[in-house]
Amino acid sequence: MAHMNESCHTHEQVTMWQDEQQRVEERMRSLFVGADANADGNLDFDEFVEMIVRVLMYIYIYIYIYIYIYIYIYYIYIYIVYIYIYIYI
Repeated sequence: MAHMNESCHTHEQVTMWQDEQQRVEERMRSLFVGADANADGNLDFDEFVEMIVRVLMYIYIYIYIYIYIYIYIYYIYIYIVYIYIYIYI
């Protein structure tokens, strides 16, 4: 017979999930409040599109930097292998 605790989440896990949910809600709220250019409490279509474009720009920049770093590390690795082969073989 399986123990009851195996299928239940601990209080600590539930608290962590609730804290993360609260952080996400606060981030989303600040994103929408920041996008509300005329501060009327509503996002019109233009404000929404501007917010989405801004978010997509951040995502693009993040991915670009990640790929650049990955390629840079890859070339360093290739260079080290080349030096090793040149010196020891």
